[in-house]
Amino acid sequence: MELSKELTPARSAGPQVVLSVAEHNSKLDAWRNEPTQSHAIDVVGSGLFSRDFHVPEEVVHQLIDLRETNTAVSNLLRAFLDGSLLTNGQALASKTIGDARAQIKNYRKATRNYPRNAFIWAELARAHISVGASEQAEREILTALMLAPEDRFITRSAVRFFVHVGDFGRAKHVLANHRLIKKDPWLVAPELAVSQLMQRTSKLVGLAKKIVSSGNYSSFHVSELESALASVELESGARKKSRKHFAKSLVDPTENSVAQAIWGRSEGLDLDFDLRLLDLPGAYEAKTLEYAEEIKWDKALEQCELWQNDEVFSSRPAEIGSYIAAVALGDPLISEKFSRRGLSSNPRSITLKNNLTVCLCQQGRLNEALDVFQSINFKDLKSQDRNSLLATTGLINFRLGNLAAGRENYELAIRQLRARNDKRGVALAIVHLAQEEKHCGSGLGEKILEGADKQIRASDEPEILAMHNRLVNANLGEFSTDSTDSTDPTDPVTVELRDHNSILLPPSETPE
Repeated sequence: MELSKELTPARSAGPQVVLSVAEHNSKLDAWRNEPTQSHAIDVVGSGLFSRDFHVPEEVVHQLIDLRETNTAVSNLLRAFLDGSLLTNGQALASKTIGDARAQIKNYRKATRNYPRNAFIWAELARAHISVGASEQAEREILTALMLAPEDRFITRSAVRFFVHVGDFGRAKHVLANHRLIKKDPWLVAPELAVSQLMQRTSKLVGLAKKIVSSGNYSSFHVSELESALASVELESGARKKSRKHFAKSLVDPTENSVAQAIWGRSEGLDLDFDLRLLDLPGAYEAKTLEYAEEIKWDKALEQCELWQNDEVFSSRPAEIGSYIAAVALGDPLISEKFSRRGLSSNPRSITLKNNLTVCLCQQGRLNEALDVFQSINFKDLKSQDRNSLLATTGLINFRLGNLAAGRENYELAIRQLRARNDKRGVALAIVHLAQEEKHCGSGLGEKILEGADKQIRASDEPEILAMHNRLVNANLGEFSTDSTDSTDPTDPVTVELRDHNSILLPPSETPE
């Protein structure tokens, strides 16, 4: 039995009943008599009940090596250090992250109690990222690196941070400086991933293949490296090799490997996938993607919220959650919730600002939508972003009453998406155009849906089909304006936009 599994007793997910001081002390005595990691887990677990329960620093340090490969232990440490208390037997895995400001306060206190504990500094950085305080987070993650320059968890946390802020070069630098970069599969895997983000071929691909074929590591410890290699091969077009690496990554996977395999399957790979893998602790991303694929939208959003709680620094759960809510379910309020929370830790995200603009428009809150939209940095836009923003420009113009300009914006976006052979993008733009035509009562919405029916269905995107069917079956009255926004036609911003007929991208941006 592998060490990481052996040291995860069933009760470690969370205390079962309220403990007394005497019961906690008995666990502490058991650890002192036999300082095993299992006993350390019990001590920290019972320490969640009350800050009056003494948990020696040595107990916390003892669990450090397990936190990267054992989700339950990582969550247990995080809950203990951020000051969370469980008094009703609630399982730790089901507890959502509390208020970020309170977390920051608790972690700062923890740094005073354990000033040389790199894990606490990394968690403080994580909490600051969740509120968009990247500069403070950088100082804290660098402190963690200084305290534990060879700690795998700290190194990977630093890499995640620098990827989060878009500094891929520093992420690679952190990995390159680690003493075990050419030996540890847990470090080689993110090196391959960062290289892909930089659109480069990693110099460690050959080494990675030797590591996974050496037989020197358990399937669990090379799971993410197999997954990284699968992504590299898929990107290069070697689908057969990619499928083999994905299959090996699922022998004894991490939750990240399961999520990556589901992504691979969505890219058309024929993978044998055991649904029981979704029961892995922390597999929220995998469950989100799986439920979305099964067209179980409510369950997908439930898991997406847990994923967002677990990875507060990541924009992906916010992007996916806001998209599913708006497109598949037609719920702009939930879409707004995901978008705003994602923007708190990713304030420059074009996708999230675009999604927030859309859901605010759909609620009739035009002034807010305009403020968000005009805060987007339109420089150096990718083609996909440019087309999305052009379509959103059409939405804004429709809601402002500039129907001709709105149609022009949507039609230009559709033409450009067709030129890129982006069937999904075309179908999405068409259904949104149809929605706006129905909303303004022009009578063109039904004609657009009827004329593009085959094209929309050919996209084979279940969330777009859900929106299409919702529009086909909706009555016109459901699209009447029910605005909570008091947009004034004489408002300076509105007048300027009306005077210019449409909200086009900056003059320096020329359509493709």
